[in-house]
Amino acid sequence: MKHFRKNIFLFLILGIWGLWLPSFAALAAEKPEAVSFFVDSSMDKRGREEILGELSYRSQHAYFIVDQEWKNELSPEEQEKNETFLQSLGAEFDEKIYPGLTSVYGSEWKPGLDNDLRLTILFHPLQEESGGYFRPLDEHEKLQSPSSNEREMIYLNADYLPSNYVRSLLAHELTHLLTYNQKNRKMRVVEEVWLNEARAEYTPTLLGYDQIYEGSNLQRRAKLFLSYPNDSLVEWQEEQADYGALNIFTQYLVEHYGIEILVDSLHSSQTGIAALDEALEKNNWAANFSDVFTDWTIASYLNDCQIDARYCYLDSALQNLRVTPKTYFLPLTGKSSLSSTDQTKHWAGKWIRFIGGEGDLTLRFIGSSENLFQLPYVLEMKNGEINTVFLELDTSQQGRLEIPNFGSEVNSLTIIPSVQSKVSGFNGRETPYAFFWEVTTNPTAVEERKKEELQQTISQLKVQIEDLRAQLACLLIAREGMIWQPWENNLSFGRGEEEEVRALQVFLRAQGEEIYSAGLVTGNFLALTQEAVKRFQEKYSGEILQPLGLTQGTGIFGPRTREKANTLLSSCSQDD
Repeated sequence: MKHFRKNIFLFLILGIWGLWLPSFAALAAEKPEAVSFFVDSSMDKRGREEILGELSYRSQHAYFIVDQEWKNELSPEEQEKNETFLQSLGAEFDEKIYPGLTSVYGSEWKPGLDNDLRLTILFHPLQEESGGYFRPLDEHEKLQSPSSNEREMIYLNADYLPSNYVRSLLAHELTHLLTYNQKNRKMRVVEEVWLNEARAEYTPTLLGYDQIYEGSNLQRRAKLFLSYPNDSLVEWQEEQADYGALNIFTQYLVEHYGIEILVDSLHSSQTGIAALDEALEKNNWAANFSDVFTDWTIASYLNDCQIDARYCYLDSALQNLRVTPKTYFLPLTGKSSLSSTDQTKHWAGKWIRFIGGEGDLTLRFIGSSENLFQLPYVLEMKNGEINTVFLELDTSQQGRLEIPNFGSEVNSLTIIPSVQSKVSGFNGRETPYAFFWEVTTNPTAVEERKKEELQQTISQLKVQIEDLRAQLACLLIAREGMIWQPWENNLSFGRGEEEEVRALQVFLRAQGEEIYSAGLVTGNFLALTQEAVKRFQEKYSGEILQPLGLTQGTGIFGPRTREKANTLLSSCSQDD
């Protein structure tokens, strides 16, 4: 009786298990019948929750199954064409896609719930522009998830058959399957969606499917990015714009830092930005995610390796990719002022360009004080030079920038603000944050600065003339056969040693006709010499007369006058 009950129990268990696994036996058969599969009704073009699938091709690593209802609507010629394509795809999956990705990211769960080393790839028509999807619940038993297909499985859009684009879609969805095993099951953490998608987005490039750019996944994503460049990397809403920005960013990341960043972040117990930062550090890069992101925003505008190796894409297919910034034109004459309140989300690119205007340009920037903004800016000079600088913001996220000669020497200013405060928890829609900018140009300031510069030039020339006149005085004194000695005695009308007076007259003559028009060297201190001394005193009144409270020259070659003259001739040597 005990044996009987035991056998009955085993029979019931095996019977129930058999009810769960009808599709496994069917797929293994030489001529399999249609098998029922659960699908995501929100993805299915016809809103179905369950479909019948027929095995089209069995490769070494996968079952290729097509939606029976969809298949029966095709002509015999179309069905045959799809069959041929899937056989080719199966061979490529075994030889290139599966080994190529598992060797980089690691394998799926083997043998998994179905105890079968083959994956299941189901083609059924999806919503427009949807390429495929992966359902994590297929990795769980029906006791946990009643609609689980209990196998390692991915779903692709049948409407893309038999295009070559299917290869890229297959690689993308397979990456999600591999990621689930490597991250969720092994590391027991759930990757943030945006980084999960970033790895999947890069796989067509990794496998070489983007080498022929025309018609490639990369071309599709580049067009999306240029159409929606302000899309946030981390806000994932399954919208087409999400794929564009994220793909192009990931291209830049791997080009400059290597595929190891994606791989090591996958095998990290961290997720999202923290996982990428950990991978960058592990691979001995000094940059963190913020640095990479900011450089990427600049590269997406400039894309020129000659300016800086960080500010370009290395793939020749992307060498002409450049974001078109939102451009504001400043009036070409007179004072002008423009201002705007804009908004952006975390880790989203924003490009704003100012051209036109005349004079000194002032930019005032005000970000939201609760967030950390980065604000690089690019100056394009008239001579073709490009300067990239960062505007320092204060603790309230405000900054001010002054650019002289805008419009004459500087052709344009482009600011690239981004919010970089939040570093985790990106699982839904992100809050947009406002920022304010104001730009003014003032041509009057240029004129005032020109006057100041002219005054500085005049002052410099005066000093040079003074030096030259001192040198001339030294030469003239030497030519008169005198050896100049600093004046120590007062000289005045009718008073003074002949040699000292002669040296004074030579010195005054060297100051120019406006000081000593007669230019006589007699050794006698008379009226002409007295008038020359007065004019010399008035020329340097700030040093000679004003300290004494005088406004007019006295004509007396006294202490302060001697001190000034001795200073001017201090360069004279005994050899002169």
